[in-house]
Amino acid sequence: MSPRTLTLAAASGCMIAAMLPAALHAQDRANGTFEPAARQRIEVVATAAPACNIAPGSVAGSDNASFQSSGTSGGTVAITRFADPQTARANPASVQVEIPVVCNSAHAVSLRSANGGMLRSGGAPGTVAGFIQFLPYTVALDWVGQTLTGTSDLSEPLLLGVPNAGQGLLRVDIAIAGSDAPMVAGAYADTLQIEITAAN
Repeated sequence: MSPRTLTLAAASGCMIAAMLPAALHAQDRANGTFEPAARQRIEVVATAAPACNIAPGSVAGSDNASFQSSGTSGGTVAITRFADPQTARANPASVQVEIPVVCNSAHAVSLRSANGGMLRSGGAPGTVAGFIQFLPYTVALDWVGQTLTGTSDLSEPLLLGVPNAGQGLLRVDIAIAGSDAPMVAGAYADTLQIEITAAN
């Protein structure tokens, strides 16, 4: 008798389901009653802002010059023997500084001289009784396979455009060729401003 009772119950259930309105079936399906699995999609999104970062530079090579890093803000190049003690003419000097850089987007590297060259404190470009107190020099940028060379007295900064992200060592070469005329005694200086700007 038990098998029959179970059979009747199953048959009755089928009959009841068959008698339910079609609208009720649709509602149950919409509520997930008849679905074998439930699914929901969650999207995870984020934005990496464009940025360029630099680390303290170090000297890669030098001749008659030295480099002292002051951290991420820059450093100081000191010319060992700027003027020949016998002729007072400027001696050749050069230094290569390498700066670790990371940029995660397209970016631009610019280099500008504050004085346009080595300028004597209180002096000005031009000659004074055959002596000079201003001396331009050559600068070069080498970054991610691109190089750019110019002189410190250019009216516009050196500008290197990079169309994609890059990381590595930005190399800055500074070369003083010397002078044919003697130098006025005094303290000479210039400031090179290097700016790395990420594209928005």
